[in-house]
Amino acid sequence: MTGQDVTVAAESSAPPENSLLPNFIASTRSALVLIVLVGIIVYSNTLHSPFIYDDYSNIVNNVEIRNLSSFFDGASLLKLRYFGRLSFAINYHFGLLDPFGYHVVNITIHLLAALLVFGLVLVTARTPLFRLSEHTPRQSVFQVIALYAALLFVAHPVQTQAVTYIVQRFASLATLLYLLSLVSYIKGRLETESPVRTRTPYFLISFLAAVAAMESKETALTLPFMIGLYEFTFFRGSVLKRLGYIGLIATTLLIIPFQVVMIRLSSSTQLLTPGNLLTENASIPRDLYFYSQFGVIITYIRLIFLPINQTIDYYHSQYSMMKFFQFSVIAPLFLLLSIIILAFYLHIRGMRKNRPLLCLIAFGVFWFFLALSIESSIIPISDLIFEHRVYLPSVGAFIAIATGTILLLGKLSRNSNMFRHAVLVVMVISITAYATATLARNAVWKDEISINRDNVKKTPLRGLAHNNLGYAYLVNGMYELAAQEFRTAIDLEPELAPAIVYDNLGIALKQLYRYEEAIAAFEKASQKAPDNKVFRKNLTITTAEHDKLKKYFTSYGTKPGRLKR
Repeated sequence: MTGQDVTVAAESSAPPENSLLPNFIASTRSALVLIVLVGIIVYSNTLHSPFIYDDYSNIVNNVEIRNLSSFFDGASLLKLRYFGRLSFAINYHFGLLDPFGYHVVNITIHLLAALLVFGLVLVTARTPLFRLSEHTPRQSVFQVIALYAALLFVAHPVQTQAVTYIVQRFASLATLLYLLSLVSYIKGRLETESPVRTRTPYFLISFLAAVAAMESKETALTLPFMIGLYEFTFFRGSVLKRLGYIGLIATTLLIIPFQVVMIRLSSSTQLLTPGNLLTENASIPRDLYFYSQFGVIITYIRLIFLPINQTIDYYHSQYSMMKFFQFSVIAPLFLLLSIIILAFYLHIRGMRKNRPLLCLIAFGVFWFFLALSIESSIIPISDLIFEHRVYLPSVGAFIAIATGTILLLGKLSRNSNMFRHAVLVVMVISITAYATATLARNAVWKDEISINRDNVKKTPLRGLAHNNLGYAYLVNGMYELAAQEFRTAIDLEPELAPAIVYDNLGIALKQLYRYEEAIAAFEKASQKAPDNKVFRKNLTITTAEHDKLKKYFTSYGTKPGRLKR
């Protein structure tokens, strides 16, 4: 077999001569077992990782999840992310606040999502684009693309924040339901020649999964558009008929806007306008947030290819300093446009040259950008960048990478044996490297001090990172280290440091019996937030205790000084 033939080892309609994979993973069942096994291994060291950050407001201190029955009344149904919140309530019902059960559920969701990535590629092989093409890849090629994409998804370290950070179940659960809806829709479309009773269950599952995805995270708003993109890429037929298939799913687009409107009407005195509906943080200008996302998306792409220097809280350039005509905005925008233009080129070439795998690569790229369009566009969100936001977009990225890798290896190989060996070597090396990196990244999540130390190491100029590490030290009784971190946070941003940092510093200093310094910190906190009763209370109590100590020492004729523990 020549190199040109191998390029598309697959681009022949002949049945597979030899599998591209070893016999023990060549079957679908064996591939599924391998995906699950790899996923379990790379997340095996997270089962006892503690609650951190937003876990406290959403789980530990959230009284709502402590009453499972409350989730079946009308008020709870009107709130956003119903199924995500319900899943936390079920966890609490059976395991209270033991993180173990929450991690088991998160890992299970991740494994199921990876299996659906595998299924998505395999079911795509049955669509008209591939079935009617004279260059249709043979089944063994689809098997290896599906397995490689799923293994990348399950083992890649960029997924750790969506899986190990318990509260980010919102992202992983929405992705699982998103994939279930799409795969069910495809299965229903493939049964269009069958009786109605055969295909109806698939469309019903697709609709219900879409509703549940919308009720898990707002990024699911892209689902009907993703199904439309898939429909017009891989299926054939009249436009009106195809739009009819999409219509039922499209009705789910009303769910999140309706809930947002109801929430704003019941809790806000602001005038209800389309502008403030599309805003999470009104203090961030919409255009400047948009400019910031060009660089953020480049960071996401870099993390997918080179997952180094990962951190829970990135220090991104301040959006307030951004202007459109500056290098840090124009350069990433140019790169992103180049990637999108390349995807369009691959799609057009794939259609014209009857090379459907090129269309699959293009679809993966379009998936990535479409899935990011809610959180990385013109909707200002308080945090500019978070790794868990790339969880859903990564599905398309990994499908594109897996497909492109197989095509490239085909071009570089001179014969079928070289092709087969190259595929296996590349898969083993890359998945082993990513799995090792994931294990190492998950080890950082062993406790709050570890994850925050890592954050400070990666973002030493971010005051918030030092404050969070200081708080971790504080709750673990390491008061001197805590005070050092709080002071560093203040020194880095003296004018921007929030009142809570000064209050934290005051608490640490009080525990060290450095009352005068503690009082000064509490006074600063009260000045910055004069309406905060907690800060005033801390100041009042600490001042009273200090006065009492001074009187005690004075009554015994002793000069007041610093107490030693």
